[in-house]
Amino acid sequence: MNKKISFYLRRTSQFIVVLLVFYLTLRHLNLGIEKAFPIDAYCPFGGVESFLTYISTGEFLKRIFLSSFALLIITIFLTIFFGRVFCGYFCPLGALQEFFRWLGKKIGIKKDFEFPKNIDYYARYLKYFILILIIFFSYKLGDLIFRNYDPYNALMHLGNEWEEKIFGYIILLVLLLASLFTKSFWCRYFCPLGAILGIFKKISFFKLKRDEHSCVSCHSCDYNCPAGLEIEKKKQIKSADCISCLNCVEKCPNNSLSISVFGKKITKNNFSILVVIIFVLAILTPIAA
Repeated sequence: MNKKISFYLRRTSQFIVVLLVFYLTLRHLNLGIEKAFPIDAYCPFGGVESFLTYISTGEFLKRIFLSSFALLIITIFLTIFFGRVFCGYFCPLGALQEFFRWLGKKIGIKKDFEFPKNIDYYARYLKYFILILIIFFSYKLGDLIFRNYDPYNALMHLGNEWEEKIFGYIILLVLLLASLFTKSFWCRYFCPLGAILGIFKKISFFKLKRDEHSCVSCHSCDYNCPAGLEIEKKKQIKSADCISCLNCVEKCPNNSLSISVFGKKITKNNFSILVVIIFVLAILTPIAA
């Protein structure tokens, strides 16, 4: 089997999701909310924002639909079994950040900008603090308080509602520019959805291990990790920020990295195929029903 199947499958899934989300955005902008859901309805984080409101009042926050909760459940399910594959395979903003970093390297920005390790360690907790603030104030004020600051929401409005979302557009511009010379800046430090998935990642059945005897310390795993993790010195990568992209496994020259689910080893190709199939079936089954 082609060793690069996992790589191409992940890139293809990212590309398709980006195109699909832009299509749904254009459909909503052209047809209006009467005939097409707003983009908020297709974001799993809406389920997080509206959760407390729903369990206390039985109602959703404005612009939130049942689809947001369904996507959240699917995303958490995938995270528990396979790690943060939503971030690695299906997040449009994550895909764009990876593309811009690739573009940055193509135009000559080879070295990744990184915070000092002690700053990076604590900065990664910012997204959890942001998550708590969003959940609390969304419930307290009965509104999507993060909506006008959300770079994903700004991206999917394609320049519309400029005055309302000016901070969202500014944040979007900053993170895309930052992505030219650093890895997944938004995901690592600020993404509230990444924070909630990071919590479930800690109890995931997905394991990534390094064979220290065959490892030649070539730095390839660290260099190719979009989450900026230190993989080379770990026996097992337990970080909540691992997005199960398998870049490190793909690039390892000695096959020193292995993955397992439920304690059973699985090839990177079979892993990627399984993740995409389960995600597609999870999305299509309710539609078909």
